[in-house]
Amino acid sequence: MIEINDDVISKATQLFTKYTGSDVVYADCVDSLSKVESLSKMEDKEVIKIIDFLVEWKCRGLVSSRSENRNKINIQVKDIKEILRSLNNEFKKLQGYTLRDIPLENEDIENTIMKIYEKVDSVNWVGPTAASKIMHVINPHLFMMWDVAIRSKKKGYGYESGTSNEYMKFMKKMQSIAIGLKMNWEEKEIEISIKKRRTLTKLMDEANYMQITRNIKIE
Repeated sequence: MIEINDDVISKATQLFTKYTGSDVVYADCVDSLSKVESLSKMEDKEVIKIIDFLVEWKCRGLVSSRSENRNKINIQVKDIKEILRSLNNEFKKLQGYTLRDIPLENEDIENTIMKIYEKVDSVNWVGPTAASKIMHVINPHLFMMWDVAIRSKKKGYGYESGTSNEYMKFMKKMQSIAIGLKMNWEEKEIEISIKKRRTLTKLMDEANYMQITRNIKIE
């Protein structure tokens, strides 16, 4: 049974560091994107940070900036830059919200999140897992990440295909858990590097990852 509470988060984050290290690539990506004033002005260097993060986190079908396949790198950068630039207004609508306080039942909010997810997921080398991760690094206080195991029926939350509708259900499920937590994790964030701290969504993802993807029981 999957359980996320304050105690589980506290233990999961220690296990996550033990098994995965300091998460420097993630922290560097989030830090770099936090300085981008507008996605409409997204440059290649920021997109490369995203791609390197996705490669480091084992998202399939991508090559990092260190690859000799320059043609594929250029295509990846072009594709994701165009999509993110086109979604500038949608991401801007959601600025300032956290997972705990965003009104997910609001039709406009729901449609905006689903539109973002569908457009990012529509890039042929992205897919549901990478789409959620791209959305998260752009707004790490709001968007939850998932992978095949986390969304699966067998091990995770019972979703089949990773559609935008299922992602919304997942977000609402994670929000209900987040609201029930006693700790104010937005204020008591745990440092992972000099550059960046873990947000609540990152901590909850670590709890999901350790329990579901890594199949480690947290007691």
